[in-house]
Amino acid sequence: MQKYLLARKDELGHYKKVETFSEPATPQEVQRYGPGRYVLRKCLPRFETVWTCTVQDITKQDPVATHFQKLDRQTKYLGIGLVGSFGTQALGFGLSHLRFSRIEDRIARVETALRSLPVQGLYCTLCSTPIRSMLQEFCTGCNSPIEWPKNTTQDAAKNRRWSLP
Repeated sequence: MQKYLLARKDELGHYKKVETFSEPATPQEVQRYGPGRYVLRKCLPRFETVWTCTVQDITKQDPVATHFQKLDRQTKYLGIGLVGSFGTQALGFGLSHLRFSRIEDRIARVETALRSLPVQGLYCTLCSTPIRSMLQEFCTGCNSPIEWPKNTTQDAAKNRRWSLP
């Protein structure tokens, strides 16, 4: 009585018995045992190979396709990060502009208040014309620039172009 042995190759390269048949099985029937490399052998009078086949896993995807899917996913995440970065930059720019516009408004109010205050006792050092306001840029008599000191050190006091009576 003839027997047929179906074996599958494992990860180490060894053939392991899957099932024994009394009739020869076809490669299409072997697909129910899953993917792998199969061999069908006759057992009597001695072992003789009838056929070998490789059954592919239908659910297993092409490695190139999986690589492209990973690359596509990474590209999507990088794109989201780039859009988020631009969004935070635009938000930061808008908030900075809002802050500086408020500061500019405050400075304009201070300048208006200082222009309205009369200055008494300050004169131009070149022509002795009285200086009318604190924010006057040029002398009304000789048109020389009036430079206010930025600090109160001795050197700044020597180079000033205004004087007290």
